[in-house]
Amino acid sequence: MAASFSRDDLREAASPSSFELGERCVDSVANLRLRNGALHATVHGEEPFRVRLGIGPDGLDGLCTCPDADGGAFCPHLVAVGLAKLVGAGASTDVEGEDAATAELRGHLTQFERRELVELLLDLAVEDEQVEAGLRAATLRRLLLPEKPPTEATIERHVNALIPPAGAPDHLTALDYAERIAELADMTVEAQEAGLNAAAVWVGQYSVTRIEEVGLDVPDTDGELAEAVFDLAQAHAEACAELPDASTGLASWLVDRQLGTVFGDCFVVADYADALGEAGIAAYGGLLHEHATNGWAADVARLSNDLATFRRTDP
Repeated sequence: MAASFSRDDLREAASPSSFELGERCVDSVANLRLRNGALHATVHGEEPFRVRLGIGPDGLDGLCTCPDADGGAFCPHLVAVGLAKLVGAGASTDVEGEDAATAELRGHLTQFERRELVELLLDLAVEDEQVEAGLRAATLRRLLLPEKPPTEATIERHVNALIPPAGAPDHLTALDYAERIAELADMTVEAQEAGLNAAAVWVGQYSVTRIEEVGLDVPDTDGELAEAVFDLAQAHAEACAELPDASTGLASWLVDRQLGTVFGDCFVVADYADALGEAGIAAYGGLLHEHATNGWAADVARLSNDLATFRRTDP
């Protein structure tokens, strides 16, 4: 992303007033980093705002937790993050090297005893749930690498901590949840690539279960939550295709997700086709027919049309 946009692109994406305010905020950008093809950062002001800046089909787009970004407006904080990237500010970690302050801090931290560092991290996690979420994600990712994969119960504990009920804590936004769900989608893919297919399926499947349990009743104005759940569903589908016995009951599971949950549109039969196989797809079609008389007529008609389209286009 280093050379994929310019100052003029930022000026075009923002209003003149937002661009001007963004120029004044560049020095307030912190923790700038590149993840999954998008820039993430915190912009400090009256309160810290979390920002994600990426490139969509129509050019630069992004998300910010500030009120100015409601409805998809390209706010000053998005401008500030883009400008910080262009001028090398904000201590970006996706470039070679690091700023002097970070290097100095790294040097001091290397002098700590291991137990001191552990206690320091735990204290920070107690005070800041974002730190706790980061530690939980890092721990679960590390557990998915060894030859002995984590148990389902261990995966569940970490997922539960990463996706707390909406309102507890009450200041987590849709963007916060979306970033955590995106981490779980990445872990599902990484576990599959490491050959831990059973663990990959359970990370994806239990994450979906947890999302449904907590409800996530937070405003998703820009659709970032739905996008993250869609990516998680795709990762889960790919993991299921690599696990021979994952197709057992998968047709019923898929129909239940599509018809009975807030994020039902994120689960697409074509994505799960390889995992279902011919028998599973036939079972899926039969289940849709059964649900047509259970108050789901309109939804079943749409899903049946999707299935028919897939069958026509599948080579």
